[in-house]
Amino acid sequence: MRAARQSERRLAAVLVADVAGYVRLMEADEDGIHGRLSALRHDVIDPLVVASSGRIVKNTGDGFFAIFDTVRECFQCAVTVQEKVASLEGVYESGMRIAFRMCINLCEVIFQNGDIFGDGVNIAARLQHFGPPGGIVLSAAAREQLGKVDLPLHDLGELRLKHLARPVRAFALQLDADAHRPVPQSVPLGKPSIAVLPFRSLQHEADDAYFAAGIAEDIVGALTGLQDLMVISHGSTRTYVDHTVDPRIVRRDLGVRYVLSGSMRRSGGRVRIQTELSDTESGAVVHSDRFDGVSADLFELQDQIASQIVSIIAPHVRDAELKRVRRKRPESMDAYDLVLRAIDLMYRLNLDDFNRALPLLKQAIDLDANYAKAYAMAAKWHGLTFGQGWSADPQKDAAETDRLASEAINRDSGDALALALCGHHKAFLFRDYDRAIALFDRALAAGPNSALAWTLSSPTFSYIGDGAMAISRAERGLRLSPLDPDAFWYQTALTLAHYASGNYPAAVDYGRKVAAAKPIFTANLRFLAASLAALDRSGEANEVAHIILQLEPNFHAKSFANGYAFRDEARRERFGAHLIKAGLPE
Repeated sequence: MRAARQSERRLAAVLVADVAGYVRLMEADEDGIHGRLSALRHDVIDPLVVASSGRIVKNTGDGFFAIFDTVRECFQCAVTVQEKVASLEGVYESGMRIAFRMCINLCEVIFQNGDIFGDGVNIAARLQHFGPPGGIVLSAAAREQLGKVDLPLHDLGELRLKHLARPVRAFALQLDADAHRPVPQSVPLGKPSIAVLPFRSLQHEADDAYFAAGIAEDIVGALTGLQDLMVISHGSTRTYVDHTVDPRIVRRDLGVRYVLSGSMRRSGGRVRIQTELSDTESGAVVHSDRFDGVSADLFELQDQIASQIVSIIAPHVRDAELKRVRRKRPESMDAYDLVLRAIDLMYRLNLDDFNRALPLLKQAIDLDANYAKAYAMAAKWHGLTFGQGWSADPQKDAAETDRLASEAINRDSGDALALALCGHHKAFLFRDYDRAIALFDRALAAGPNSALAWTLSSPTFSYIGDGAMAISRAERGLRLSPLDPDAFWYQTALTLAHYASGNYPAAVDYGRKVAAAKPIFTANLRFLAASLAALDRSGEANEVAHIILQLEPNFHAKSFANGYAFRDEARRERFGAHLIKAGLPE
């Protein structure tokens, strides 16, 4: 018997790749897919790996394992391969394109008999399942070693992987430009529409960008409560936070008639705000003004700006109506400042920054126990922790969301965000659908332009069997915030709404969009798997089920479906049957 070759250990960058939807593709066109995949390996992948000083050490039929000396070489190779494959496969219809999911991990590797082994290799293989088709997942170790990159990386947080006791931090990169390209929006007729862009800070000696953006957000809050306007959510306008943009581009992206932009400078206890209102059709400035005052008068300055804008674009709206929708102001400017800092950190959707936000909100509450917005944003923090897949204790975060939202309502009965959060939890956790709908009615009366209120109300109508209303509300939420970095919330509501309505192809379309942008969001994956199973697309359903079990190893379809918020028992039974058909354990 020939003795095994001696093993060797060393640090290496490991690249793991496989074809997304391989089983489905082979079922549809075995010879064609095999031939194209073989050509990609021979003409594109293998030469690029060698050119990047790498080596393929394992073939898996639908993918490969490769090693590199450095993460930088590995990353550059992976990006180049993905871009080249996307270019070549772009000639085929979207459902039949070959796209790789990839993962890069920096780890100690055992080399033996021409193969690689080790815990780090296993981690890379498991993380690879969370890579968006055409994208790349990096472990925290690989991300740290890579350093600065010009491409957008999304923090997936701490993933709890099947058969691994410790969580693994990971980051995702989506290279598909079409996935991020704004869909052109039409300008609504019969109602003035406006987007308020984040104001620019003119400070040089201090970082006041968060404060300037916060001023603009509060102006949005004042306008959001007006029924006679269409106001785009600040979640979408933050896309333009770092640069000046042509109003005509905003018209194309957001579908509004007017854009308000501005700048802010504060010094020596005084604040100066300059504004420009532009017509998005011509790009011309309609009105410009300057507002000066002491910092303590900031809220009055914001009210002046909102009132002036309304008088120009919607003169039929009475000033009394604008006064009616103004929110309760904080008693402490320090508490206000802390909330603005926290909001800035939360919107970055980076786990480290995000975790720094909650202590700031708690400080704001300590400084001003009656500041409703501090409670509402803390409620949203816990809700996002759950939604982003970052929660170590989802039930606790859900309970905190409900508690803090209730505290906000107790302090400001017209806080649309808090009312909507409370309504969602009344339906989802407690099955109190009537109470939930009443809370949503109050939320939308207070904030008819609140994208999140419209969206959070959608699932409740899915639960009670009103699919048309569920779809309408989620679509309206998405229209009010078409570029929101949290768009996965809106699209998941549409996945659920279409599934509940029996429109499984549409549910799959939205489910795929969310999965590409947010691959670990199991609330979406469950309905995507169920919809695929309902369409008898068993290969695709099994792939999604596999990812669900990687994230939730103890998931059982029947018990989950029986406990879900659908009011009708038959709907719960059908949901469970679809999950089991997708390949999830009963």
